[in-house]
Amino acid sequence: MQDAHKQSGKKGKKGSSSGSAAHADKGGDRSTEQLKAMGKKLGNDELQQRIQKGNATRDELMDFLHDRLKNMRAVQEREIGMSDKRSSREHWRQISDKQKTEYTNPDPTRWRESAKLYEQAAFQLARGSLGRGAQLVKKALGEERKTFDKLSVVVKVTQEEREGLDSGPEAVGDVAPNEGCSATEMPSEIRDLARKIQNVTEKAPELPGRKRVRDPWWTEEEEEEEEEGNAGSG
Repeated sequence: MQDAHKQSGKKGKKGSSSGSAAHADKGGDRSTEQLKAMGKKLGNDELQQRIQKGNATRDELMDFLHDRLKNMRAVQEREIGMSDKRSSREHWRQISDKQKTEYTNPDPTRWRESAKLYEQAAFQLARGSLGRGAQLVKKALGEERKTFDKLSVVVKVTQEEREGLDSGPEAVGDVAPNEGCSATEMPSEIRDLARKIQNVTEKAPELPGRKRVRDPWWTEEEEEEEEEGNAGSG
């Protein structure tokens, strides 16, 4: 199974990128006007302190987004590998067992919504909408937690890959809804990771006769003997 890269989608992406750039420019102009308005109410020193604080929070959130997307992509690639029945025969035998409900089908497409929300959060942060970006970070975290909870036990996840998932970044709790920061370029690493995750559209194949009822007294050895006997008779 491979990432879906369709030629027909290139024009759409190009148009979307140019549209996003236009929105980013407008967002940057709006942020500039807001900062000017704040500058009239506040002294220059206090305004600079607020800008610096907002920019530091923005950068911290961007780093967090990059780490989450990198970990999500690693788990997704593992699910892609697990979706190959030929290389993961033992796991697929467990998946076919009705009594082992925790062994569910791997699904590499499950991460697409979380990646989309993280990309939207990065876009808002880059255009200077710190408050909206922080809101989207919280939303993306909630979606990613739900996705991890649905993950099949056949896909192993390290503690490092879950790090920060439950608590989230400290900075996100200190951001007011209308708080802003300076506009900046959206990091290409975040965009690329988010798009790679979203471009995976192929699910693992369903097993024919999936979830068969299995005798609770049936042992692995007896099943292997049956398989060998069927192979010998064929």
